[in-house]
Amino acid sequence: MLPGIGVFGTGNIIKVAVPILREKGFKIEAIWGRTLSAAEEVAKELDIPFYTNRVDDVLLRKDVDLIFIISSPNLHAQIAVKALGIGKHVLCDKPAGLCQSEALKMVRASQY
Repeated sequence: MLPGIGVFGTGNIIKVAVPILREKGFKIEAIWGRTLSAAEEVAKELDIPFYTNRVDDVLLRKDVDLIFIISSPNLHAQIAVKALGIGKHVLCDKPAGLCQSEALKMVRASQY
């Protein structure tokens, strides 16, 4: 069975990525947006059952095993390190972080 996905970001790429992921058999369980209204709008449009503007609300869901980060680059490392620290798998849009040290934090977090 494929992992449930939690998406971070509400930009236009989500509207392309979600249908492709579903076509491949993935289930999108949750979406995070910078604002609750942005998350709600995209969740309703794409039929995603759970939406929030709190990072931990997505990360701590039992039905989410894979985190797909397509948010602002300044949030990539913060979300990824937290997710990796609790055993989630992470797929992150570019750039990995705003600087080399952020990217290295992500790599180190993935090694445990």
